[in-house]
Formats: sequence, C-alpha cells, structure tokens
Amino acid sequence: MAKVLLEGTNLIKTQALGVDFYDATLSGACIEAWNIDSTTKLEGVNCTHIYLKYGGKERRPHSGEYAPREFTKLFQETLDTIDIIFNNGLDWKAFIIALDKVQVENEGTQLSVKSVEQKEDGLFVVRVNVPPDADKVKLNDGLKRIHDEIKSFKEQRKDEIKELKESMSEMLASRPNEHIYGDKIMGDKHMHQETNKNYNFNAPFTNFVDNIEGNQNNFFSQQPQTLAEAAQEIQQLLKQLEVVNAPTTVEEKQAVVNQVIEKIYENPTLKSRVFGALKAAGTEAFKEAVDHPLVNILVATIEGWRES
Repeated sequence: MAKVLLEGTNLIKTQALGVDFYDATLSGACIEAWNIDSTTKLEGVNCTHIYLKYGGKERRPHSGEYAPREFTKLFQETLDTIDIIFNNGLDWKAFIIALDKVQVENEGTQLSVKSVEQKEDGLFVVRVNVPPDADKVKLNDGLKRIHDEIKSFKEQRKDEIKELKESMSEMLASRPNEHIYGDKIMGDKHMHQETNKNYNFNAPFTNFVDNIEGNQNNFFSQQPQTLAEAAQEIQQLLKQLEVVNAPTTVEEKQAVVNQVIEKIYENPTLKSRVFGALKAAGTEAFKEAVDHPLVNILVATIEGWRES
C-alpha cells in the first residue's frame, strides 16, 4: 500500500468511518469534528502533532511532538469511550449508582469512568470506557436518564424538607410554649409524662428537624411500627425479588438490593418504618432482625443513600 501524505491537510468534518489510515502521515492536519468509529483504523499512522480547531488552533500536543504510536493510542482509545454531557450539573453519587444499574441492565457490560471534565456554565462531561462492540447510544441514554432521575428525586426531597422547616418555623412563632405530644399539640403540663416521647418546641430547632429528617418518629403515624415489623417487610421484599432475579454475582445481588431500596422510597410509610427502625435500634440490630444474606449489602446501600 502506498503511503498517504495528509500532512497539514484540512480534515474538518471528514467522514472517516471504515477508513484505514495505515502508514498515512497526518502531521499538522486539522481534524476538527471529523467522524471516526471502531471501524476506523489508526494503526501505523505517522503523526507528530495535529490541530483540533481550524486555523492552527488547539494544537495537540500543546508542545513538543507525539512519540511513535502515541497518536494512534490516544485517538484509538476515544473510540472505546462515550461522553455523557450534563448541562445542569453532575451529582457524583447519583452517577455511580447509575453506572452500577446500567451495567446490570446490560447483562454485566463492563463500564468504568475514564475522566470527568468541568466546562463553563456548570457543564460536565464524563467520559466512560465501554467495550468496543457496545451499544453506545443505549449506554449513554441509560446513564444520563438514571442519573437525572436520582438527582431530581434528591432535589425534590430537599425542597420538601425546606418546606417542612418553614412550616415548623411558623408553628414555632405561633406556639412558642407548646409541645408536640404523640399526634397532638399539648401544653406544658403534659411534658413530664414518661409514657410517650415528647418534642419540645423550645429545644434547639435543628435537633427537632433532625428527628423529622431521620424519620425517627413520624408525626402523622398513629401506630408506630416495631423493629420486627419493619424487618419482616424488608425480608419479604428481598426474598420475593431474589426468587425473580436469582442473583449469583455481586452485580446481580446489588441489583436486587437497589430494587428493594427503590420500593422503600416509593412507599413513604415503609420508608419511615425502615429509617425509624435503623435510627432507633441501630444497624446491627436491624441486620440481626432481617434474616437474609443480602441484608449487609442492603444496610450499607441505605446508609449511602441517606448520606447523599
């Protein structure tokens, strides 16, 4: 095959799908917006430097020259990655959950984060390594969709907590000498009864709100659930989903746990019971109450969600 001299050539928007550049010279070429994929062969390319923008702008490397095969290695690797663009900010914990979930949904497709870059105006680009034969469009859409759903859910919860704090502030202002007793507002004369837990409006407000956010006590529940009852519900969910999914690998087990957590968050009553039991009894007691091998993964994942 004769050598192809493309030195200093303008390759802007060139459609190079399926093109074999073996022994071609690309030094000084401009490759702005050129289109290459896994069928493009860059092995054997001779290149000391290139430009990413027209007019000799965005030189790569910024100084010096590419070592032999360095251009091939750098640009061939980009063919095995996808770039997920987040215009409205990146929630890193939400993205990690999305990464795990997408791998499970795509039959264990191995994905890993290659780089994270922050652009202007809060735009983030996450580059993810993917197998050469992967459906990149499907993976890209799945990662972005799940991330955005989790991020939106968390923001919604923040708004709900903010509204709750504001409403409680108004209540504090209107009833400064009263206390919440069970599911009723009671006066000072009831504060020393020891048969029920009381919330003192005169106590530090941050502590009072922490009780709300931690779901230790649900104001609107007239029949609080015990640790055993909460554990039994979770145990049943784990067993049901385990039968359906039959997990064997770590990824499959995590997928079952993620489904349980989704069901917890979909059911405010169940969520209150579980979080209340965890805070009141502690994680170790909860683990002992749930007779299932996946309980350790479940509790660790719940703690991660609560922290996020």
